Amino acid sequence: MKAKLIFVTVLAMVAMLMAGCMPSASPGLATPAASTGRIEVRVTDAPPREEVTSVMITFSAVEVHKAVAEQEQEQEQGGQQQEQEQEQDGDGDGNGEWVNITLDANKQFDLVKLKKEDIEGLLVTAEIGTGKYTQIRLTVEGVAVTYKYQENGVTKETTVPAVLPSDKLKLIHPFDITEDGTTILLVDFDADKSVHFTGQGKIMVKPVVKLTVTQQAPKEALQITTVSLPNGGVGIAYTTTLEATGGKESYSWSITAGSLQADLTLNATTGVISGTPTTPGDFTFTIQATDSSVPAKIASRSYTITIAAAGDLIITTTSLSAGKVGEAYSAQVAAIGGTSPYNWSVTTGTLPAGLTLTALNATTGVISGIPTAVGTANSTVQATDSAVSPDSDSQDFSIQIAPAAPLKITTTSLANGRVGVAYSATIEATGGIKPYTWSVVTGSLPATLTLDANTGIYFGNTDYFRRNRFDD
Repeated sequence: MKAKLIFVTVLAMVAMLMAGCMPSASPGLATPAASTGRIEVRVTDAPPREEVTSVMITFSAVEVHKAVAEQEQEQEQGGQQQEQEQEQDGDGDGNGEWVNITLDANKQFDLVKLKKEDIEGLLVTAEIGTGKYTQIRLTVEGVAVTYKYQENGVTKETTVPAVLPSDKLKLIHPFDITEDGTTILLVDFDADKSVHFTGQGKIMVKPVVKLTVTQQAPKEALQITTVSLPNGGVGIAYTTTLEATGGKESYSWSITAGSLQADLTLNATTGVISGTPTTPGDFTFTIQATDSSVPAKIASRSYTITIAAAGDLIITTTSLSAGKVGEAYSAQVAAIGGTSPYNWSVTTGTLPAGLTLTALNATTGVISGIPTAVGTANSTVQATDSAVSPDSDSQDFSIQIAPAAPLKITTTSLANGRVGVAYSATIEATGGIKPYTWSVVTGSLPATLTLDANTGIYFGNTDYFRRNRFDD
């Protein structure tokens, strides 16, 4: 589109322009005032003759240039962005080598759609050698432009192949590939500036592109986070899921030592152990998780599952989660077998200060409360059934209680009020140990406003105008 600069003038009639031709004023007659006209300067942006609705670009190859060890380049700009129209004559790559990143097939993207929907299309993801890289080179298989135009008052649409100055698009920007890290290269096209109508229905695309590089920190080491596995009983369906973090998802699971009870199986994809045991006993084994990195990372952990004889009471919970001072805690201890309901008790040791064990129903007990002290509490929990000759089972637990987070007021400002209008605002805080007590320590509130010491709520009516500054 071309901007139009329009000058609009109104010409004023002038009787005589040359002083030599101007007749002398008659004595006693006033000289007439000079007449004026108006000038207006206006600016507009003419609408385009064509409306581009799609710019479909097809890539057939991706290469990155790796520098040699001695060719260390300074990272001149954080988040550097460079506009490249096309590859210049000659490689100009210096030392190093081009690394081809294999595409499964040609990849197509509609640049107009990407912009309209504000999304990023994934061209390729691959594992390549660590080190310093200097640039990326894309091979463009072709570009097709779809646009609307007017013909005899009728809107029509057509798609034509565009001419490219080169099928190679080379963008220079240093970046690093780090072990277990992810480097994202975002090739950001400006389709509006790239498409040029050259006449007679022909279009040239001279890509205007900026390249941004984002480095994502390496993921944490792969580790199996499941601390222990629940116990089971003969004839009772068993299921539990192994969990892991770190490394590169997805994970595969296997048993590298020992064995599960014969009727239990491990799903190698999901990490689910399931089945219905038919024989009792203690079964010890080692689980291995393998991630999707190349080369793969592995993590291992050993477990023991106890399967109780048919009808025997057994506590299935084998570990309890950690807690934090001042934060509500709740954990279930479960049992199977025997005769319900069960009676729960702590037979040795103690629970963390602030926590208690209560019997909720026939099959579950809950340890709950708000921890008040930091530390590790060790205890033995016993479940006793309701049989005439009661059966019982015990399980040792260790609960860790971490310090509370620092107390912090999170409300940073309060809404203004109006004279004679009811006012209410709540101050929020996190951390520490609840409940909180609130007070004004410096300055003062506007007259007739009050701070509730228990809730942190300001309320009341303002009866005069005043700006007040105070600190909680």
